[in-house]
Amino acid sequence: MSQDRLIRASDIGQYVFCQRAWWLARVLDVPSTNVGEMNAGTRVHRQHGRRVIWAARARQVGIILLVAALLAFLAFLFTLTRGS
Repeated sequence: MSQDRLIRASDIGQYVFCQRAWWLARVLDVPSTNVGEMNAGTRVHRQHGRRVIWAARARQVGIILLVAALLAFLAFLFTLTRGS
């Protein structure tokens, strides 16, 4: 499939937001006038993506630490009952 025929989610969003802008960009190949704003939006999305990845990793570490603490507590209880 050629790149010209590929429809991306952003194309659908642009079309829904403004059909004329989509037509100008995709059919007439008119360059956008808000390149600076789009680049700033791309940077913000990348930062957000990094935060989401960090949060997912922090959650995984939290779960691992919780399981380790639970196992340590169970081992402690086991040694208490065996000592009596």
